[in-house]
Amino acid sequence: MTPQFSLTFDIVNGHLTFTDTSVGWGTTVQGTFRITHNGVVIYTGTGWHATTPTWVTPPLHGTATLGTNVRAVASIDLAADPNGDPNGDYVFEYWQRTGSGTPVLTTRTYTLAYTAPVVVIDVAVLCSTSELTSEDATDYDIVVDGVSITPTTTTRKHNITAPAGSGFTPVAESADALRTIGGGSTSATRLWTRTWQTNIETALAYTLVASFSTVEPAVYLTDTVFGDDNIFAQCDATICALAQCYANMLTRWTTALTSNFAYREDKRDIVLQATALWAQLQWYERCGTDTQATILALQTLLAGENCNCTAVDDTVSTVIVPWSALAGSGTSASTFVFSYTGTTPAGGNNGDVHYNTATYDMSQKISGSWVVIGNLKGTNGTNGAAGANAKGIIYNNSSGTGTSAGTTEEVLDTYTVQVGDFAADGDVIHVEAIVQLAQNSNEKTINLYLGGTTLATYFTDTAINATNDIVKLEAWIAYDGTKAEYADSMVTSYGAPVPGYASFAMSTPTLGTISVTGHNGTAAAGDIISRVLRIEKINKV
Repeated sequence: MTPQFSLTFDIVNGHLTFTDTSVGWGTTVQGTFRITHNGVVIYTGTGWHATTPTWVTPPLHGTATLGTNVRAVASIDLAADPNGDPNGDYVFEYWQRTGSGTPVLTTRTYTLAYTAPVVVIDVAVLCSTSELTSEDATDYDIVVDGVSITPTTTTRKHNITAPAGSGFTPVAESADALRTIGGGSTSATRLWTRTWQTNIETALAYTLVASFSTVEPAVYLTDTVFGDDNIFAQCDATICALAQCYANMLTRWTTALTSNFAYREDKRDIVLQATALWAQLQWYERCGTDTQATILALQTLLAGENCNCTAVDDTVSTVIVPWSALAGSGTSASTFVFSYTGTTPAGGNNGDVHYNTATYDMSQKISGSWVVIGNLKGTNGTNGAAGANAKGIIYNNSSGTGTSAGTTEEVLDTYTVQVGDFAADGDVIHVEAIVQLAQNSNEKTINLYLGGTTLATYFTDTAINATNDIVKLEAWIAYDGTKAEYADSMVTSYGAPVPGYASFAMSTPTLGTISVTGHNGTAAAGDIISRVLRIEKINKV
């Protein structure tokens, strides 16, 4: 039987454990061994000798059936290395004998090259919800001989300590990688200002060599790594002051909506700017972006509205109140909701204010119901005078897009007609499409469309050469306000223009999409290439 053994490196305590893992111990077995590290002997077992070991009190002894078996020797001091570094070359010389038989010497080597993982902690404070997150972002995998090794066990102790002088209830230690604390309804369960400390201690176990071989023993390693980080929470004092300033200004403005037209109009831009900055501040807080510039802008803006927006003393830890619980003009805690929908939120308290950016309505919750109290958008102004023969290029694209190697109609370029392209009855859009054909005799069809209406078309199955490979399709689309619109067209090839006409109906001045398409008769890529799509708006004088 070939003796087998394993090694366990305990990095934290600086110890090495040698364990006999031989199978078939059916009688008395004895063993003694010597370990050298980088050429220095760090352990010599009782009775060990290079050629003639003795067996009076060997460090390893016992049988498979006795409860007094000793198969492992622990606490071999790695610190015997002059440099105190456990890495390096190890030689293990193990004498073992069964009963009173002939001893067998087994020698194995192993090179330890271990670098402990560095603990990385990500800590963030979210003042809008009065929460702190602490995340263990450490990569605990190690690389040995170019191979990444994942720990077999990871035992984490994750602790968070509140600022000195705060009223926060201490939280218990956790094994979770990601922790979120705070966000409660009382001062004892909300965050407080000043320094929060987070500590992580992780016990690790690795299998470096899985089994005993002719070259190496089985090798295991244990270690414990430590890390800490801190974050200074200071945003709440300023935000609370800003929130009260904003609430006061908004109360004055909403009161003036029905009683003081001059004040309402004078402060409209201030309200809009403050609303946008307040929403930006909340977004930045939630996304972890620096908020100092936005806070300063709000302070400057609101200071001009007779608000006291100075921060309180930040040398004393004070509770961070979630934004949703800040006092407003109502009797209950109020919020300011920024919405991009056409409906007011389902929740909220009396006194809450809601601004809808889609309709510009300002609503307030009164007696449990949302009531529109004003609109921030003024009435439309009168149309300006028409310019002299106003016109201009509104789209000019040289895409160079060609047909693929297929035989189905393909869109080569498009333009979507916008509201306002037709400002008045009689306005015209001039469309010009220039297309280049491949010099062959394949069938080719070009179409110019407005939505589903064909404005102009060109077909050829004749030989194309350098004198006739350019085709121009034009259309003049007129809007006359009667829903019976029309377009006259012109197709020019080899210098010969061919006029055309199309009429169609539309429900609004938003006509749809102008498109140029190509249709190959033969599956040849690039038979039809869109060189230019140019659209010009010509307004009626």
